[in-house]
Amino acid sequence: MRVALVLVALLLAGCADLPSLPDLNPLPAAPEASPLESILALPNGTPVATEPVHVVAVQNGTPKSGQGSWKVPSLVTLENDRGARLGMVLDTVETTQHRKQLGVPLVGMRLQAQGTLARNATGAALLKNVTRWAPLDHDGPEVAPEIVAAGAVPEGAYIWLQQATVQKVRHESDGDYHVELSIPGGRLVTEETPPFGTRLDPPQEGDAVSVYGMVLFDATHGWWEVHPAQCWSRSRCAPPLDAVSGAGGGED
Repeated sequence: MRVALVLVALLLAGCADLPSLPDLNPLPAAPEASPLESILALPNGTPVATEPVHVVAVQNGTPKSGQGSWKVPSLVTLENDRGARLGMVLDTVETTQHRKQLGVPLVGMRLQAQGTLARNATGAALLKNVTRWAPLDHDGPEVAPEIVAAGAVPEGAYIWLQQATVQKVRHESDGDYHVELSIPGGRLVTEETPPFGTRLDPPQEGDAVSVYGMVLFDATHGWWEVHPAQCWSRSRCAPPLDAVSGAGGGED
C-alpha cells in the first residue's frame, strides 16, 4: 500500500511539469464588425459581422392559412451610408428558425447583424445562418401590455411596453424564457430567445420591467405576445453583436 501511494505521488509530481494541451474545441470568436464593401469581397462560408447599416427593403413569404408568420422566410436588404448592399436571409429551418428566434426588422431600422457569408445562384452576396441581429436605436411607441394582449397592435411592430410586473418566468425546452407579465384580467407573455440570452439575463418574478421587442401572434398557442424581447428596460438591452453557438428552435 505504501509503495502504491509513493508511485501515485511521483506520477502527480511529474504531471505538474507537463505542458498544457491546446483546447481542441475552442468557442468561436465573435467576428469584428466590417464595412459591407469588405464583406462583399470575402469567400463563401466566412463568419462576418456588419457595420451599422439601414434596412431598405423587407420581403416576407406568405404564410398558409392558419400558419404562424414565423413559418415563412424573410429576405432583408441592408445598406450602408455609401450605398453598398447585402441581403440577410432569416430562414425557417426547423432546427434553427432564425426568423422566429430573431424577429424581422422594419424598413428604416438601423442595426448590426452577424452570420455566414454565402451567394445565391446569380452570385449575389447573402448573410445566412444569422446568429444575431439587433437594432441600435430601439425606436418604437410605448404601449400598455393589455393592448398588446388584446391583439390591438399590428403583428411585426416594435414597441416599448409600459412598465409591468413579472408574475412568472419559465425556461422552455427550446431555450426560450417565457416571461409572463401581470395585466388587468390576465397576463401577457413575452419571450427572450436564445440568440439574445447570452448577453441579456431574464428578469425574476416580482421585477418591474419595461419590455422592448416585436409583437407576434403565436398561432400555436392562440395568443399575442412580444417575441423576441430585446430589452427589459431602456438601460438593459441585448447588444447587437455577440458570439453565439446557435439560435435554437421549436414551438414553445
